[in-house]
Amino acid sequence: MLELSIDFLPGPRPTGRARIPFQPTAGRGRAGMTVMRALTAVLTALALVAIGGRGAHATETPGQRCSSAKSKAAAKQVAAKLKCYENATQRGVAVDSTCLTSAEMRFRAAFAKADAGGGCVVSEDLGVVDVVAQTCVNEIVARTPAASCGTFLTAWGSFGTGNGQFGGRIAVAVDASGNVFISDSANSRIQKFDNFGNFRSAWGSFGSGNGQFSVPDGVAVDANGNVFVVDFDNSRIQKFDNFGNFLTVWRSFAQFNPPGEVAVDASGNVFVTEPVTSHIAKFDDFGNFLTVWGGFGGSNGQFNVPGGLAVDASGNVFVTDSNNDRIEKFDNNGGFLTAWGSTGDGNGQFITPIDIGVDANGNVFVTDMDRIQEFDNAGNFLADVTNGVLNPGPIAVDASGNVFVAVINEQIQKFACPSLGLPGLCGGQGALCGKGSAGCCLGLGLACQVVPGGGERCMPT
Repeated sequence: MLELSIDFLPGPRPTGRARIPFQPTAGRGRAGMTVMRALTAVLTALALVAIGGRGAHATETPGQRCSSAKSKAAAKQVAAKLKCYENATQRGVAVDSTCLTSAEMRFRAAFAKADAGGGCVVSEDLGVVDVVAQTCVNEIVARTPAASCGTFLTAWGSFGTGNGQFGGRIAVAVDASGNVFISDSANSRIQKFDNFGNFRSAWGSFGSGNGQFSVPDGVAVDANGNVFVVDFDNSRIQKFDNFGNFLTVWRSFAQFNPPGEVAVDASGNVFVTEPVTSHIAKFDDFGNFLTVWGGFGGSNGQFNVPGGLAVDASGNVFVTDSNNDRIEKFDNNGGFLTAWGSTGDGNGQFITPIDIGVDANGNVFVTDMDRIQEFDNAGNFLADVTNGVLNPGPIAVDASGNVFVAVINEQIQKFACPSLGLPGLCGGQGALCGKGSAGCCLGLGLACQVVPGGGERCMPT
């Protein structure tokens, strides 16, 4: 049992502190749901934080009435912000900053109203009270058990030709708004879904004209929502806007050899794997060739069938070197940085790695034979997050840390992987920490530690 103390104001008041009993329990994510218990306790405590009920107002001094009003305002802010986190967790998305800001504004308005009533003591500074209230939110959320990485959220899809159905190999990408794009190879189309798998639209048909496909494969989305599709049998890359309107097309570096996977960095540069020639080609946002690197082999910077491709927020490029059973990491222009992996089924080993995704903290997710492994940005093993997924293939990670995996039975499965921690509060496992950060979630047993090759990150103590 954990007791969290709310001691908002130093001014005169009959009851100086409200204690909230808080019992962490396991459940479905942060909503499983000690936060709800904390909410109830906070709301119940409102009467305790103030001075003992409505009937006492007749005997209160002006200073006590002001302190009571400000304490209620602060406690209501705590409850409202916890509700923001609860709602976000139930939906499997990042906490809504608008929700948090609204709670903050209501608190400030109530605080100002109390000041306007007169009798308030000088020490009741809004900024001080606000920090204490935010600390209370931080403690409750940080000490609420998080969903373990790999917690199943939802799934959709089946074999067929209808909306929401797929045929053959499917690849997956997610835009900044959480929309999910699926290349439906056998049906020669791209399908768009919301973050929960609800069908939104589709475009494409079989052929070689603009907006048509012959085995669409890899798919990626840039910061502006433009969608890039590997048109495999037509040996080209096609670019569309977020609604499927055709924008441009270009051939891959090898011209008439089919491209494999595609990824886009924050600046709009497009990276494409060339499996036949074992190269990675880089283009600008309009398809103009910039550079190429690689070649067949097993040395650093070489490949034996480059497969999956991903780019982190810093522009580093990660490639699954499938037949060498390893991951290679490059800078944005193809300069070799590091590699990890060997043949096997142990942690950090691979049996023909298939695809790769990177989250907002730079953590790397790799699918290989019947499992999904998570690494930090330098290749240090973090966790096996397979959680029963059978035959995982193409993978993508959204801004909230949700992982989307295409599996062999024409289905997309979505999992929680809350490595982002608490936005504006503290960092979860794998989050960057150190100077300028909000710090690590102590309630989750994390501390800022130096990770070889990965800088300072929040890791278990």
